[in-house]
Amino acid sequence: MTVYYLGQFPPPYGGVTVKNALLCEELSKHVAIEVLSFRETSLVHMLRKVLLSRAEDVFVVGFGNKDLRRRFVKVLGTVRPAVLGRMLLIGMGGRLGHELEEDAFYARCCARMRAVCLETEGMVAAAHRAAVRNAVVLRNCRPRPESCSCAVSRERSEPLRAVFLSRVSTEKGADIVLETARLVPGVEFDIYGPVDDAYAESFKTQMESLSNVRYCGVFDNATGDIICELAQYDVHLFPSRWPYEGVPGVLVETKMAAVPSIVSDACYNAEIVVDGLSGILVSEDCTEAWARELRALDDDRPKLDRLKRGAYESAEEYYTDACIGVLLEVLNGGSVS
Repeated sequence: MTVYYLGQFPPPYGGVTVKNALLCEELSKHVAIEVLSFRETSLVHMLRKVLLSRAEDVFVVGFGNKDLRRRFVKVLGTVRPAVLGRMLLIGMGGRLGHELEEDAFYARCCARMRAVCLETEGMVAAAHRAAVRNAVVLRNCRPRPESCSCAVSRERSEPLRAVFLSRVSTEKGADIVLETARLVPGVEFDIYGPVDDAYAESFKTQMESLSNVRYCGVFDNATGDIICELAQYDVHLFPSRWPYEGVPGVLVETKMAAVPSIVSDACYNAEIVVDGLSGILVSEDCTEAWARELRALDDDRPKLDRLKRGAYESAEEYYTDACIGVLLEVLNGGSVS
C-alpha cells in the first residue's frame, strides 16, 4: 500500500498548512507517505495520479479551499467513482458538514469514501444529516509540548494579562478586545496577528488611546514556540464573529499552555471550550459582557487557577498522538462508526 497525502504545506504557515504538516509527520511514523503538495504539483497532476492509481493505493486529501475540494471530489465521483473508496477527506475548518447538507451529489461522493474526518461532534452530526455516515471526529491536533507545561498562578497584586492571537479584524472581534480594554484599564492586553487593511486605520487610532494595550506583530511560527509564548498569559480572548470558524488552532494551543479562553458563543466554540470548566462562553454580543468576565476573573484568582487547570487537562484529547489512531484505523481498512 502506498499512501499519498494531497494538500497544502508550509510555507506559508496557516491553519490548513500546519494541520497537514502535523498529520503527515505523525502518519509517516507508522506508514510510508508520498506527499503531493500544491507548491510543487498541479491539480491536474493530482487528479491524474488518483485516476491512474493502483487498487492498493490510498489517498489522504487535505485541501483548504472549499471550492477546490468540492470540484476535486465531484470530478472523481463523475469520472471514476470507485476510487473514492480509497480516499480519506480531511475536513479543514467548519464548513464541510454544511456543504454536504446543501449539495446532494457532493454528499453522495463523500459517502463513498473510506472516511470523512471532521473536527467536532457537531460537524459530524451535520454530515450524518446529509447521509454521510462515514464521517468521524479527527481533532485539530498538536504535538505534545516538550516544555512550558502548566502556567503558574499570579499574585493578586499582579495585573491580569490577556492575549488575542488571530487575524486583527472586526470579523475576528479585534474591535471587541479594544473596547473591552477601555472598560478594564487595570488589565494588560497583548494583540498578535496580521492587521486587515480595511481595519488598519481604525485599529491604529484606537491603539493610540489605550495605554494598557500592546500590539506584538505577527508571531513567527517557524522560529518561535507558540505554547511557551501563550503560557505567559492568564487568559485568552476569542470574540470571533466569523460564521465559518472550525476549531481554531489557537484554542487548542492555549489549552496546552494552560490558558483558559473566553470565547463568543458562535459556531463550534461551545464544543471546544466548556463554560466554567476550561474557559468561559460569552453569549451576549456586547463589550460590557466581556469586561464583566475579565473583572470577575481578576477578582477571583482561585477561579482563574481552576480554569487554567481545566484548560490544561482538556488538551489531552487534542494531542497528535491521541488522534492519529483514527487515521491509522481507517487507512488499514477499519470501519467508521
